[in-house]
Amino acid sequence: MTKLGKLIFLFLINGLGLYLSHRFIPGFQISLDPKTLAETAGLLTLINLIVKPILKILLAPIILITFGLASFILNAFCLYAVSRLTEGVSIANVESLLLATLVVSLTNILCERLLLRKS
Repeated sequence: MTKLGKLIFLFLINGLGLYLSHRFIPGFQISLDPKTLAETAGLLTLINLIVKPILKILLAPIILITFGLASFILNAFCLYAVSRLTEGVSIANVESLLLATLVVSLTNILCERLLLRKS
């Protein structure tokens, strides 16, 4: 898969994860307007590709000490940052944030394993 293809794939997976979070997590609301959903998925994809790797390097010792739990918290921070930077996203409480993070993360893991394995 080309780099552009992988970028589009990650964008679509993030959009799916955000949609599923909206659908199944009480307290996590996102505007289902296609433009807003695309902007939010694009911003989450960019944060995951640019900011998250830098933070993972800086937080590597903490991630190792917590056996990866800090990596989940980092994912939650990225989703929270997206909600603060994008209109149309509302997270009611920490529980909703953590559950939405779990849904987006599992969507990414499952889609990447199922779809990238075949290509």
